[in-house]
Amino acid sequence: MRVFPDTLISAYQSAHPNLLFLVALDWPSGMVRAHTGVGEVKINQATWQGVGSLGEIGAFTDDDELGRSELTLALSVFDKALLAEAFRRDAVGREGMV
Repeated sequence: MRVFPDTLISAYQSAHPNLLFLVALDWPSGMVRAHTGVGEVKINQATWQGVGSLGEIGAFTDDDELGRSELTLALSVFDKALLAEAFRRDAVGREGMV
């Protein structure tokens, strides 16, 4: 079972949560770093691209027995090249870090 810090839980439950979620994905064309805000942010010498309201974090499952977690992410894409890459067979089920 994954335990979240009390400060994170309190921030999330507040009336106006001000949280920035980060995700790093091992994409077929290279590492992709995104965050839930808007614009670029630099954290730990890496640049993260904001997806704002175009991104969505879905269901999270954690399997202690197998030692793996799954997270559903959604992104509204208007770039046809990016959309084509997302539907490539080797793009599904790749590793990521949240």
